[in-house]
Amino acid sequence: MAAPSRPPVRPSLPPRPNLPHKGLATGRPGNTGASAKSAREEVEATWGKLNTLKRHFDDHGADVGATDAIDYARKAHEFLQRALRENLPRKIDDQGVLRIYEPDTNTLGAYNPDGTTRTFYTPNPAVHGLPTNMDYWNGQPGH
Repeated sequence: MAAPSRPPVRPSLPPRPNLPHKGLATGRPGNTGASAKSAREEVEATWGKLNTLKRHFDDHGADVGATDAIDYARKAHEFLQRALRENLPRKIDDQGVLRIYEPDTNTLGAYNPDGTTRTFYTPNPAVHGLPTNMDYWNGQPGH
């Protein structure tokens, strides 16, 4: 008898073993147990430098509607996956950093060569000093 068919497995980034758990600020006091562990593992597999996650969330989380640092990391990874499926505008610089911009939502993500997130935010002319966010995107390194 044939084995029951299973839904296809979505490709994902390979796990990054032996990463320290300290420095991961979730924004959720008392978050423990299996769900916390799986969320931590998800962040470890998708966020580039764990010691930068809290600062990135503090700086950009509200811009992208994230409720905490784990949600911010998850949204950044989901943006990458959707951007690749939908073929959003992208650039790769000489170091292999992938930058993706979605003009309709004014969202920009930058990803390391291993696919982990460097940053995720909405550009703002008041911050970057250029006339438009498209000017900002056009000035990003890569081709």
